[in-house]
Amino acid sequence: RVLLASVDLLGRGYNNDRRLAFARDAHARVLALPGVESAAIAFLPPLEMPGLPKATLKPDGVKLESDAAGRVVWTTTTPGYFATMGIPLVAGTDVAPLDQRQRALDAVINETAARTFWPGRSPIGRTFSVMEKTYEIVGIAKDTKYESLGEAPHPAVFLTLRMGAMAVPNFYVRARQGDPLALLPAVRTVVRELDADLALYEGRTLAQHIDNNLAFQRVTANFLSAIAPIALILAAIGLYAVLAYAVAQRTSEIGVRLTLGATPRGVVFEIVRQGMKVVALGCAFGWLVAFTLGWYLRPKLIGISLADPAIYAGIPALLLFVAIFACWLPARKAADVDPMTALRTE
Repeated sequence: RVLLASVDLLGRGYNNDRRLAFARDAHARVLALPGVESAAIAFLPPLEMPGLPKATLKPDGVKLESDAAGRVVWTTTTPGYFATMGIPLVAGTDVAPLDQRQRALDAVINETAARTFWPGRSPIGRTFSVMEKTYEIVGIAKDTKYESLGEAPHPAVFLTLRMGAMAVPNFYVRARQGDPLALLPAVRTVVRELDADLALYEGRTLAQHIDNNLAFQRVTANFLSAIAPIALILAAIGLYAVLAYAVAQRTSEIGVRLTLGATPRGVVFEIVRQGMKVVALGCAFGWLVAFTLGWYLRPKLIGISLADPAIYAGIPALLLFVAIFACWLPARKAADVDPMTALRTE
């Protein structure tokens, strides 16, 4: 139920004070629209394809090993961002309203930032510096995804928009019910009432935004979905060919065994048992490699269990069935041949 839309203030003569006034007035008017549950104006939305910006955070009173240890994802926002995006605040409050110009700059950090920079202590009320400005921490937000669905939790800070209004503000509007795109005409009217030369663009739902920014992951997934069955078929054909050829080369051996009194059933069983030893060893090695690669790729596996039985049991079972058939069929054919005929093939 979240609507996203953008306004471009570049080239319109908007200095920082005018940008801030526009954001303050637009936020208040959009929040007052019928059917709006909550609203905010912020920088780039999460999971944006280029990625959110990063900066070096310097916590006051805490010495970091290096600047790299203080790298955080950051964005700027008005109050209401967390309620609109459905991100719970686990401690503290939201950033202050934009009209509180005399108040010190404030910020909300995520749980990972709190654990990283202030382990075992409450960061509420503490300060940090980023991009040469100092902020007071007023709240802690629950961790979420910022750049990709498969990312590990990492520090993030949400700076008050009072630090310097952006040239391309993004509207975040949560509808009380129904399709949030139904609110787009009303939000567009608000923008035009504030400045007739401005236009709202890229109106979309948050769900559409996420779907659009999964294009690269979807291309990779579709490619793997296409080549995986081909790879499985090639593996099965190769396995059958190698085992069938190896058993066929033992035709004379089978003839000798039959001549010395072995039963056809016993010969076939022995050939299959010996062939399956090698296949079982290959399966064990394959399982080891699959589990190792699966653990390494686990952060990128979205909606897929690390121990998916369809993969770790189904695929080996199929290849084992092919291997058994590849050993049994030529051994069975050789066992049906007259022993003397089998010996004469040499």
